[in-house]
Amino acid sequence: MESFLQTLFPGRARVCGRRLPPLTLWRLACLQAIRSPFLNQEASWTLKDLLIALRAISTPNMQPPDMRQNWRDLWLLHRHGKSKTYLEAQARVFVEWLALHQLRPEIWQPQGDDAAAAREITAPILLSNVAALMEIGMTHAEAWDTAPGYASWLILAHAERHNDRVQFADPDDDTQIDQMLADLEARDESAILAQAKADLPPAMFDKWLAARNLKPET
Repeated sequence: MESFLQTLFPGRARVCGRRLPPLTLWRLACLQAIRSPFLNQEASWTLKDLLIALRAISTPNMQPPDMRQNWRDLWLLHRHGKSKTYLEAQARVFVEWLALHQLRPEIWQPQGDDAAAAREITAPILLSNVAALMEIGMTHAEAWDTAPGYASWLILAHAERHNDRVQFADPDDDTQIDQMLADLEARDESAILAQAKADLPPAMFDKWLAARNLKPET
């Protein structure tokens, strides 16, 4: 629930004196189109890279990004172009802003036969998300104007309503499940199996049962 609320309300940020707009699938596509180094955790960047990225994420929906420098960019490059401290401070805010707007839900991963039967999506992820949102009922423009993180929540919530193989994973569930499994170990085998089947989600029960059967006998 907490990660979903963070997706809905990621907060506001200001970078290089500019208020950042909401990140949308279209603006994320613009960052990809200009091959922004801020999408690569291993890349390094300059103040010029940051200013280019700021122009890309300010692009109106369904319009191409305008990469022309303006007087403000030139002034910032002149004043802060050689300041590593300024770059690091501004870039850190931008990277955190990107991450907050792309928070995605955790889901149970299929195991065994379910994993083998799962279809692999080969389309670009942004296009796949847009197609899924349109299937839900959004227009083409509305889909591209949706925040990436919220799009993922919507798509998976819709999928869960129509596919029993999709289940959200609550980070708090791991602790609860660990405690349940510890309690189960104190019971006899038939009681353990019956209680586990009643308490655990089907995919988690199959995973637990497979792991239990692999344990060496003592």
